[in-house]
Amino acid sequence: MNTTITPVRPACFKSIGEFANWLAATKRTGMPKSGYCTDCTPAYQLEMLKVQRCGHPGVTFTIDADGFIEGKRLKQDRRTRSEAARLAA
Repeated sequence: MNTTITPVRPACFKSIGEFANWLAATKRTGMPKSGYCTDCTPAYQLEMLKVQRCGHPGVTFTIDADGFIEGKRLKQDRRTRSEAARLAA
């Protein structure tokens, strides 16, 4: 039984290639694959909202202890791995 999940490109990425590069970077850094909103910025979110390509407009941004911006989805927008697998099927 193959349980590999092929992720769907979020609309905020310009191309499947850009998304593939981001996914490859997550493997190198250990960041969870669902963390693309974590990597977003308020300016990019605004740009994507203007062109209706932001899938999570409720993301809020904070500055962590090291001074980095971190986006965080609303709790109701988060999915578990099993939910994501079911949606991808």
